[in-house]
Amino acid sequence: MTTLSDTPLTSLFDRLDNIGLKKTYVRARLLPSWWDDEVASTPAGFAELAMLLARRARIPVSALLDKGAALSHLPGGDVSFKAPAGTNLSNLTLAQNLAIQVARSSIPGLRVALRAVPSADEVRSTMLAKGLPWVGFGDLLDYCWTELGIPVLPISNFPTGIIKMDGLAANIDGRAVIVISNQHLQAAWLLFILAHEIGHVASGHVGLNKTLVDSDIDREGQDAEETQANAYATLLLRGENGKTLPKHTMNGETLLDRAKSQARGNRIDPGHLILSYAKEKKGKFWPVANRALGLLDPGANAPQIMRDKMVEHLDWSAFSDDVTEYIRRMTGLDPA
Repeated sequence: MTTLSDTPLTSLFDRLDNIGLKKTYVRARLLPSWWDDEVASTPAGFAELAMLLARRARIPVSALLDKGAALSHLPGGDVSFKAPAGTNLSNLTLAQNLAIQVARSSIPGLRVALRAVPSADEVRSTMLAKGLPWVGFGDLLDYCWTELGIPVLPISNFPTGIIKMDGLAANIDGRAVIVISNQHLQAAWLLFILAHEIGHVASGHVGLNKTLVDSDIDREGQDAEETQANAYATLLLRGENGKTLPKHTMNGETLLDRAKSQARGNRIDPGHLILSYAKEKKGKFWPVANRALGLLDPGANAPQIMRDKMVEHLDWSAFSDDVTEYIRRMTGLDPA
């Protein structure tokens, strides 16, 4: 690859760096593999670069073309950030914009029309009626893709050092999408995040072209919308009885045994029961819960489950080679 030292391109990379997009990241994630800086040596080529970055980083084309203009991310539209006080929202805005642009690019590959999201108990009943033992992570992903027409995209390849959200729910030109950025290997952690984001969509929290960004999902809830999404998720995963494990002290092995036993009897994912136990013990038993989860699924790789489902359910023939490469890079299917 030829690297130019002329001022327009150098200035552009410097200005991108100032808003959190380092040159190494731009090259690895946002520019196609065929890109050569020599292309930008002509006005037409530089304009092509600007259009490409505008689409993938949500930056005004006019600012990208103007060497003297300071860059900024376009407002993310109607965005609601659910984040603890003191959170740097500019970092979240960058992550949100990058994720939304990937989601927007994926929409032409969706095979199933968007459908209204039923109540939590309806979703649970429908899934269990298929003979499933409980509402588990992989099965809930399939339900989103094939029954609701809602893609669940594992987008986590953001610039180093910026805040990543647990997940987001959005409506892009009338199409609901869910993004999960949390990279925890154990599916139980991502199961509640997914159910929570479905709850936002079902509860009407993401109207047309609105995005709701969950920086760090707290099962206690932060406001009315978070409380409502948490209630939806809890009902979906546990059912009306809302059974949890006894609160007496257990080690990892005993906790796993109890979770497996109650999972079978109450049709609740055992990993969810394990995490609920630690939560109800007020955080002192996370090491015990993590021990139990490790025993439950020693080779867990929940992000890979999401990627596998995405590969299965997207119609990749709907994308150009450049868009395919872009989606695969941003979702971790392909290395940088």
